[in-house]
Amino acid sequence: MFNIGSRVQLKPEYRHVCKFGRRGQIGDVSYVGDQQVVVWWGEKKAIINKEFLMFHKQTKCHNPPYTMGNCYATCLAHLTGIPLSDIPKIEDHFDDGTWLPKLYRWIHQYDYTLLETPGHVIMPGRYLVTGPSPNVPGVNHVCIYENGKLLFDPAHSNKGVKEILYTTFLVDIKKLRQYL
Repeated sequence: MFNIGSRVQLKPEYRHVCKFGRRGQIGDVSYVGDQQVVVWWGEKKAIINKEFLMFHKQTKCHNPPYTMGNCYATCLAHLTGIPLSDIPKIEDHFDDGTWLPKLYRWIHQYDYTLLETPGHVIMPGRYLVTGPSPNVPGVNHVCIYENGKLLFDPAHSNKGVKEILYTTFLVDIKKLRQYL
């Protein structure tokens, strides 16, 4: 479930097991074993049982006109291993329609691109799905699927999406060039 670069938090019921993650801080996975992972919280590292961890959730929930949710950016942080704080705040550009070109320009600097297709295209590995939010009527939500099943919902409700409208694949351009 966790990869090197995954952004994680201790589950609330296990925050007592590690002093570095007690207040819900987000850590970075640097090693994944069979039962345990190595997590760095800043300069401090800890070896934690996988069952004690969860992917970190989105930091902004959709509540227009006050805030726009950052589910898309949170999912990209998990897939790429890039800290959420380094991902552009594309949610600030949803209303003016410039978020997608800004996202493509930004992600290309990391040698990635996004390939979006209508419907649910089941592929091996992890990918994004977009569909109507079960929490906010009239708003789309993004989750991570793996091999056709929900792996991670960045919303705190963990309800996923009502239906899948789009599937988006994160494509590593360097790997793709090897095949061209």
